[in-house]
Amino acid sequence: MLLAGFKPTVHTDGCVFAATKLRMLVRGLMTKLVSDLKIKVDQSASAFIVPDTLGILAPDEIYVSFASEEPVDPRTGTTIPILQGDCLVFRYPCKLPTDVRKFKAVNKPELSHLRDCIVLSANSELCTASPASFLAGGDYDGDVATVIWDQDLVQPFTNAPDELAQPPADFDSNFVKQVTSVREVLDACGGDEAMLVTNVQHFLLGSLLDEHLTGIYSTLHDNSVYTRGCGHPETMRLAHMFCAVLDARKSGLSVPKEIQQADRRNNAGDVPWRMIKKGKDDVQENVHYARRPPELGMFIVSRGDGGIRVDRPLPSSRSRLRNISDISDGRAPPRAEIKAERGPRCFPGPQGRRRRRRS
Repeated sequence: MLLAGFKPTVHTDGCVFAATKLRMLVRGLMTKLVSDLKIKVDQSASAFIVPDTLGILAPDEIYVSFASEEPVDPRTGTTIPILQGDCLVFRYPCKLPTDVRKFKAVNKPELSHLRDCIVLSANSELCTASPASFLAGGDYDGDVATVIWDQDLVQPFTNAPDELAQPPADFDSNFVKQVTSVREVLDACGGDEAMLVTNVQHFLLGSLLDEHLTGIYSTLHDNSVYTRGCGHPETMRLAHMFCAVLDARKSGLSVPKEIQQADRRNNAGDVPWRMIKKGKDDVQENVHYARRPPELGMFIVSRGDGGIRVDRPLPSSRSRLRNISDISDGRAPPRAEIKAERGPRCFPGPQGRRRRRRS
């Protein structure tokens, strides 16, 4: 339309339809840029976590040696072959306060053969728990962690108490455990190969038929963070529920229907900033929005740099069209001239006209 000569302006000689379309295009691109924004941390790296089999690292120490591409120290301009000093280590997704830990990177020549990985302590005499287990329940079967040595982020950080990594005392009541041994499966088949194949398929492919509890409990936890706060007991319980359902198939745990229904009922609703992330930034009439109590203050992602609140329903796109400005010169015309909802004025034919009501 622009190449054909239509002017994207709401004035008399312009085309409101072209102006509206252009504004929607720009708005869509800006919304995508904001929703997909990722803040890059240059002084960071991701790698596999491995145990210190020599037992020379303390519980709060790690060893990181770079081989493929040595990072550059922004203060001195020199490369960093071995990371040293305080740093942060975490794994996605971070639900519990203990999922991000501060460690001290040290140089241990005995571990020089381990490169491009994050070596954690495995000293059973010093460690009360595996350091990897604090990182979102991690282990050493191929888990990847991220290490950050940017001191602007590292120095203000303080580790959360270790006891927060432990689930509540009555946590097991949220699950039903069903464990079947290999011998029980073989005995049940009675030598029938077809039945054996069916049972093996059930155990190997049964996870494809689950109810996607991982995503459900991730959303419920986010809602509880928004409505109750990170340190609320219910929020902590949902975080542990999320970690447990991640490995539910391997541990034989299942969440009863009544527990699922109670959790969904007590943490129902959606939040506007998640709707924006999904690309649904207009008010959804059939969506129940969660409410954040005023005493908790504003949520950390409830205000953008432009001062636009997103912790309350946003105006619809139709109401925003009434405030459309002149794209050509940036001047906002009088409200009486803005009639975008009445259709484009650039088409003089019958399709662009509205019948007048008979008086």
